[in-house]
Amino acid sequence: LTRLESASLQGQLSAAQQTCLRDALPDGPRQRRDRLSRILLLNARAAGDTATWWALVEQHLAQFPTDPELAYLYANHLGQKADYRGAIHWADAALAAGNQWEGDRQLQRVNSLLRLRAISATRIWEAQANMFAKEPSDAGMRTLGTVRASALVLTREWLDFTRASGLDEPQALRLCASAAGRHSTCN
Repeated sequence: LTRLESASLQGQLSAAQQTCLRDALPDGPRQRRDRLSRILLLNARAAGDTATWWALVEQHLAQFPTDPELAYLYANHLGQKADYRGAIHWADAALAAGNQWEGDRQLQRVNSLLRLRAISATRIWEAQANMFAKEPSDAGMRTLGTVRASALVLTREWLDFTRASGLDEPQALRLCASAAGRHSTCN
C-alpha cells in the first residue's frame, strides 16, 4: 500500500490499480478500508479529477461519517450546488466530529458550518414559501411552518455562536430576524 500511496500523491495510479483498490474497499478491517479509500481520494485530487474526487468523498463519508474535514468540505460543496438539505446533514456531521479541530481553526470551521446551516435552512424556507405562494394548501402551510421553524433554530444557533465568540456577523442577525419575523426575537 505504501507504493500505491506514493503514486496516489502524484495522481499516477493506473486504472487497474484504482479498480483493484475499489474492489478491495468492501472487505477487510475498518482501518484498512479507510486507508484504501483515502488512497483513491489522494489520487483523484492530485490528478485534478474533481468529479471523481467528490464522488469518492461521498462514498468515503458513507462509510466513515466522522471525518470532520471531509464532512466540512462536502457540506460546503453541496451548499454551492444548492443541495441545502445535504449541506445541513454534512454540516451537522462535521460539527458532531469537530472536537478534533483546535484553536482558530475550530472557531473558523464551526462558524462557517453554522453559517452554512443557517443559510441553507433559510433557502429551504424561501423555496417552500415560493411554492406555497403559487399553490396554497393546508399541507403546504404546515410544511412552511416547519421549515421556517427550522430556519429560525439554525439562524439563532449561528447568531448565538457569533455573539459568544465575539465575531461580527451582521448577516446572522438579519437571517434570524427574517426567520423570526421580527428583530426582537433575535436580540
